[in-house]
Amino acid sequence: MAGPGPGTCYIGAISSPLPAVTDLVCTVSGTLPAVISNLPSLTPTQPPPTATPLITPIASVTIPGAPGGLAVNLATNRIWVGESTGARVIAIDGATNAVIGQTVVGGAPGQIAINPTTNRVYVAVPDSSAVVEIDGQTQTLLATIPVPAKPIAIAINPATNRLYVASYVFAPGAAATISVIDGASRTVIASITEPCCPSRLAVNPVTNRIYALKGIGFSVLVIDGVSNTVLSSFPSGNFPNDLAVDAALNRIYVVTAAGQLGAYDAASQAQLTTGSIPFGATSMVVNPTTHRLFVSGSGVAVSSDPAVSVIDADPLRVLGQVPIPGGIRGIAVNPVTSRIYVSGGDALFVIEDRAGEVILDIERTVRIR
Repeated sequence: MAGPGPGTCYIGAISSPLPAVTDLVCTVSGTLPAVISNLPSLTPTQPPPTATPLITPIASVTIPGAPGGLAVNLATNRIWVGESTGARVIAIDGATNAVIGQTVVGGAPGQIAINPTTNRVYVAVPDSSAVVEIDGQTQTLLATIPVPAKPIAIAINPATNRLYVASYVFAPGAAATISVIDGASRTVIASITEPCCPSRLAVNPVTNRIYALKGIGFSVLVIDGVSNTVLSSFPSGNFPNDLAVDAALNRIYVVTAAGQLGAYDAASQAQLTTGSIPFGATSMVVNPTTHRLFVSGSGVAVSSDPAVSVIDADPLRVLGQVPIPGGIRGIAVNPVTSRIYVSGGDALFVIEDRAGEVILDIERTVRIR
């Protein structure tokens, strides 16, 4: 196996009984692209092999504070990253990776959601028990929308311009509220009360269904976006950490803390297949263009760094892993450019995903002052 170094890839074979991988080709040019193709398939019942890192990042530019939650506006190709030390969110141009603005939000930012149709950015601010609205063009703060408690999860349906916010406090017997907010009037038009505690929200804008992941209840709630009522629920597996929706396939994916991954048909709520990710998982996004999943985890076989696992969704199979130094705090996707953004340590990393191959593109970010 080749040793690590600047521009070095780990190249090796996956052990029997799977066929050997010898066509992992890495080239060095600019931002260190690496092309991975013709990897072996795994059946849904086969555990994935212990994956080796595909690229060792050799440098990053320090970002003061801690980059955290992030979201992408697919219409403007801008990435919004929360930074807790400065109580601000930072706007980055996806074409140049240049910082183009920042907005102070009055507290440590949590999850972020964006409506690409209206170019509005919504940031959960748990310490203020509120969601702030930002103009994505001017980076100015437009409004502060109060919610009943600390906003933990946030998602938006751009087709209806409705924002969904799960808020609660961690206390014995405390209930959670999912607030439905009209984006035009900035008012709460409905409230859904649930036992504690929805930790993630996802929306299918095609079917107008909202999915709430209950980490304590080990289930997924299905909410009708018209009536704002809970239609049903289905088991998620023990200690679920995140969920993602592929609207094109009408499919839901759930990943647990132990790295168990489940694919569910959204219409029938039946589990279609399962898989696993080495070393556990924390968060996940799906690229609806390639139908690949990108799952952040706690480590990889030959590195103590957390990693993003690249997973083909049909059938579920691990294609490889990307080590991210310093810890992963957020992950988001732009399906138009097929780029996945990962905030880790003190930098922003970019994974470029396209049909037939995966480009793992470790890029340096500009300095944020």
